Amino acid sequence: METPIRDAARRLAVWSALLLLPALAAAQCNQNLSWAVWNSFTGMEATGTVQVNNQTINVTMTANYTFDSTPGIFNYGVFAGFNPPPPNATVPRTTWAAGPGGETTMCFSQQVENPVLLLSSVGAPSVSVTLEFSLPYVVLFDGGGMNFVNNTSLIGTEGYAIIMFPGDFTCVTIYSSTPEWYTNLTWGLNPPSFEAEIEGDTIACGSTTLTASGGTDYEWSGGQTPNSPSNTFTQTGTYFVTVTDAQGCTSVKAANVTIHPETDTTFSASICEGESYAFNGQDLTQPGEYQAVFQTEFDCDSTVTLNLEVLPVDLTELSESICLGESVTFQGDVLTLPGTYTATLQNASGCDSTISLTLTVFPLSASSLSATICQGETFPFNGTNLTQAGIYSVTLSNQYGCDSVVNLNLIVNPVSSGTASRAICLGDTLEFDGQPLTQPGTYFATFQNTLGCDSIVSLNLSVLPATADTVQAAICQG
Repeated sequence: METPIRDAARRLAVWSALLLLPALAAAQCNQNLSWAVWNSFTGMEATGTVQVNNQTINVTMTANYTFDSTPGIFNYGVFAGFNPPPPNATVPRTTWAAGPGGETTMCFSQQVENPVLLLSSVGAPSVSVTLEFSLPYVVLFDGGGMNFVNNTSLIGTEGYAIIMFPGDFTCVTIYSSTPEWYTNLTWGLNPPSFEAEIEGDTIACGSTTLTASGGTDYEWSGGQTPNSPSNTFTQTGTYFVTVTDAQGCTSVKAANVTIHPETDTTFSASICEGESYAFNGQDLTQPGEYQAVFQTEFDCDSTVTLNLEVLPVDLTELSESICLGESVTFQGDVLTLPGTYTATLQNASGCDSTISLTLTVFPLSASSLSATICQGETFPFNGTNLTQAGIYSVTLSNQYGCDSVVNLNLIVNPVSSGTASRAICLGDTLEFDGQPLTQPGTYFATFQNTLGCDSIVSLNLSVLPATADTVQAAICQG
């Protein structure tokens, strides 16, 4: 912290420099601005009076830290450009000594209109002090060194200003957080030289239009048309209008605007084909965009837009065929009989996916064959030449691709044989197998037996010789 001597030298240098700055003052039009006369300082409280229209209003300043006073306003010359200039008299001297959590409250003995606060040397060239106010303010005079952050806070780095709190109030509180060497402050009252009015709904849905009257020129602190009497607001806040009359006098009015939003909400939903979606008392089944207007708790319109999507239900038809005795697994079931089977699953969209299976069961084929061969012959069957009698089986595929069992009963008939002996006389002939035989010997012939097989007959032929003999015989005549 600086010493009083160094601080005095610093403040003198600042005062000399600030005298060279142009003063920024709102038009006062010789308005009657009344400043407090302070008469008692008791450590954490100071009292004074303000004379307004021949009426005495008491003012009390309290803080949660100790403060005192100075016999005049530090660097008073800075305020020379303000009309009318404040009196250079005893004023409170505060150091904001509570640091974080500091509170300084000013209260009047009755409700007053547009109280005015003078601040001299807020902060130092090397120390910035932030002040927060319980009420919104407007700037009447900027003596430099001030950063007006918003309408409820400012930062002073050796700052000077006169600000006004438009409206009707009893108390105003200043919140501080940074101790410094000291700041002079004092309060005044600025009764307007003429009456200005604001008409319109200060509580509305979406937006509201306020209209100021009583002057010729209007300057609002915000809104869509801030330089006209009528102004439209879409945001909640405290707005000021400075009304200037034909004589150049000003009157400041404040309006606390509350805008409740008219909401537009869009959301999407999806249902499955065949389902419905309840919206605004309707059961919707078709895709599309639907809107409904509801009332909020503040009776404002709330438009809700629904984008409804209808997701398809899948139907898959399958067919399968098996052979009798086989099976197929379908959704965990083992099927062996023909028929139509269905199962319902969830598709990728979360909707029903119906699968239908038509199952065909083809029969197995069986056939029996009989065949007869003669001994020594062969019978081809399933790639094998059979020679022995018996029953043979082979499994093939029928026209459905199923087993076809063929059974073969093979009969092997024997081949017959026989031998005959014959004798003929010399000169005779014997027919055998179509041949005339005259010579002795063994002859062979092949015939078909009763079974249709070869019957081999062998013939042993003998040829007997002719004999001659003489016989003597006598007969009687006659």
